[in-house]
Amino acid sequence: MKSILIRGCLWLGMLCLCGITMAQEKKAKAPKFRAGAATANITPLMGVPLDGTIMQIGPAKHVHDELHARCLVLDDGSTKLAIAVVDCTMISKEVIDRAKVLVEEHTGIPPERVLISATHTHSTPRALVGLSKDPLHHDYLDYLAVR
Repeated sequence: MKSILIRGCLWLGMLCLCGITMAQEKKAKAPKFRAGAATANITPLMGVPLDGTIMQIGPAKHVHDELHARCLVLDDGSTKLAIAVVDCTMISKEVIDRAKVLVEEHTGIPPERVLISATHTHSTPRALVGLSKDPLHHDYLDYLAVR
């Protein structure tokens, strides 16, 4: 009788240990989902050419509202991706490609996992290469890619 009780306790103890071990393994292998968000001020300097409303294109003369680039990064433990939305009329492929290279250098997120879009508002600069010979415009394109 005593040996049956001892055997039963041993089996119960082993089952508990197995259950705890399995639960810890499952917990350790459970994928972690992480998300992060950031914003960067991309308001141009005064004088940078703006798209403007129809037929009212000209240099920036004042700031009504700041412009921003907003980014969301998602990570499921095996894949990271980034989505950025930029307060800009449009962005050329050259500026986007440069930004993607910088993202990969700083975060390891490959370019094919980075999505960048423009809000297409008409009171912002156009981030187009070759649009203007104005040095302020070229400086702004570099600034935008880095931000």
